[in-house]
Amino acid sequence: MLIVTTALLLLVSVVLSSWIVRALPFGVPLPIVQILIGIGVAVWTPYETALEPHVFFALFIPLLLFLDAWRIPRDDLRKDVATIVPMA
Repeated sequence: MLIVTTALLLLVSVVLSSWIVRALPFGVPLPIVQILIGIGVAVWTPYETALEPHVFFALFIPLLLFLDAWRIPRDDLRKDVATIVPMA
């Protein structure tokens, strides 16, 4: 249950960082805000859990792969299909 709570806290932190970046009157890169929020979460919460690799793969990798797959140009995908299919 602690892993689920930690994952939800991280998800809320990502959404919060997006709102903060939009609300700031000056430009700050999103990763910097996310790092600062992550440090705050690590310092001020009592959670001390290691994120297991299988949990990381189940929660974050599919989202990243979906985003990359959505953005890939169709011509490049057709050109590299002979390499992609055997690796899948």
